[in-house]
Amino acid sequence: MVKCRSVMAFAAATAVFAAAAPAARAQQDVQKQIEELHRIIQYQQKEIGDLKQKVQGESGGSLSDADRARLAELVKEEVERATADSWFSKWTLKGDLRYRHEWINDGTANDRRRPRVRHRVRTRVGAFAEVNDEWDVGVQIATGGGEPTSTNQTLDNWFAQKQVWWDLMYARYRPKQVKNLEVIFGRMKLPFYKAGGSDLIFDSDVNPEGIAFNYKTKPMENLTVFFNGGGFWVDERNFDALQNSINDGSLWAGQVYAQLDLPQIAKDVYVRSGVSYYNYGNIEGYPVEPFAGLAGNTGDIARGLNNRYGMDYDIWNPFVEVGFPVAKLPVKLHADLAINSEAESPNRLPVTPGQVAPTLFADENNFGWMVGFQVGKASKPGQWQVSYDYRDLQPDAVLGALTDADFGGGGTDAKGHKVSLAYCLSKNVTLGATFFCDKQDIHTHATGNDFYHRLQLDLMVKF
Repeated sequence: MVKCRSVMAFAAATAVFAAAAPAARAQQDVQKQIEELHRIIQYQQKEIGDLKQKVQGESGGSLSDADRARLAELVKEEVERATADSWFSKWTLKGDLRYRHEWINDGTANDRRRPRVRHRVRTRVGAFAEVNDEWDVGVQIATGGGEPTSTNQTLDNWFAQKQVWWDLMYARYRPKQVKNLEVIFGRMKLPFYKAGGSDLIFDSDVNPEGIAFNYKTKPMENLTVFFNGGGFWVDERNFDALQNSINDGSLWAGQVYAQLDLPQIAKDVYVRSGVSYYNYGNIEGYPVEPFAGLAGNTGDIARGLNNRYGMDYDIWNPFVEVGFPVAKLPVKLHADLAINSEAESPNRLPVTPGQVAPTLFADENNFGWMVGFQVGKASKPGQWQVSYDYRDLQPDAVLGALTDADFGGGGTDAKGHKVSLAYCLSKNVTLGATFFCDKQDIHTHATGNDFYHRLQLDLMVKF
C-alpha cells in the first residue's frame, strides 16, 4: 500500500508539472496576440480619425484619391474584423480531462490474490455553435476504444498513441413558433432525464444516434411537465440468414415526468417523478453487441446460441427524485425501477420462440431497482459532495451492453453498493473517489456468487 501511494504521488506530481509548463507558454502566447491585435486596432482607429478630421477641415469635405482609397481600405478591414468576431462569438469551446487510478478485485478471476491495477485517461473536447435564432450544432471528440459505454483509455502498450472518436455530432432545432420545444438530429447526449443521475439502464457515456425531441410546459406556477421521446438506430444490418431478414436494430423511447416546486416549505425543495419506456426492436434472436457480448443477458437457449440474444427488451422505468436543503447543503434522494415486460424465465423458455406469452416479473429475471442519495455539490472551490446507491439488476431487466460498465464489472445479473466522494480543489479542478462493493452472477449463479470490488481515484479538470 505504501508503494502504491508513492507511485500515485509521483504520478500526480509529474502530471501537474508536465501540464503547467505548456499551459503557461500557451497563456503567454495568447496574451501577446491579444496585445498585438489591440495595438493594430488602436492604430487603425487613429488613422480613421485623422482622415475624418481631414475631411472636416478641407473645403467642401473633399479628399484626395489616395486618402479616399485608404479610407475605403480601412473601413473594409474594420467590417471584416467585426464580421469575423461576430461569427467567432457564436462558438463555444469546452472540454475536460480525467486522470484515473483504478484498482479491481474481480472474484471471478482464477487467482484472487492478484487484483488488477491500472491508470486511465479520459479527454473530451467539443465545439458548439449557434447557426441562427432557431438552429445550433455541436461536435465533440473523445478518447476511448469505440465501445458505447466508455471513453477511457488505459495507459499501456509501450506509450502508443491513443485513439479519439466522434462522441457527439448533432444539429438542434428550436422553433420560434413552439416555445420550449427542441428537436435533435444526430449523435447526441441522452435526451432523457435520469433520477439522481441513475445509470441503472444507461451508462453515463452512452450517446444515442437518431432523432429526439424535448418539450416542457408549465401548467401551474410551481409545476413543470416534461415530454421527451425519440427513435434511435442501434444496429444497421445486412441480411441475417438465421433470422431470414434484414431488419435493423432500433430503440423507440418516450418519457413523461413532472417537477413540483415547493417554495412554501423551503427554498430549493422539489419533487420530480415520472416514467420512461424503452422499446428495443429486432433484438431477440439477433447477434449480441460486439464489445460487451451478452453482458449478463440470456442467450438464445432455444437454438443453443450464446452469441445471440434470447429475449426482447421493452423496459418500463418509473422513477422519483426529491430535493431539499439541510444546513444549507443540497440533498437529493432518488429511486427508480427497471421492468422488462418482454422477458421470460429461462427455465420456461419455449422451444420455438413466441409460443408462450411473456410474463411480467418472470422468475428472478426481468426486474431491477436502485435507491440512493447525494449530499452537497462540489461545483465551487472548497465544496464537497458524497453520494451512495444500492442496486439489484436481474439478468434481463435491461440490455446489459448499455448499462453501467463499472458496476459489477459491467452488464446485468449483479447487486451491490456504490459510494462516491468529490471535493472541488480549485476552480474547474475536482478530486474524486468511488468504491464499488458488488456481487456478480447473483441470479444465474454461473460462477458461484462471486464478489466484485472496484476503487477509482480521479483527478478531473474542466477547460
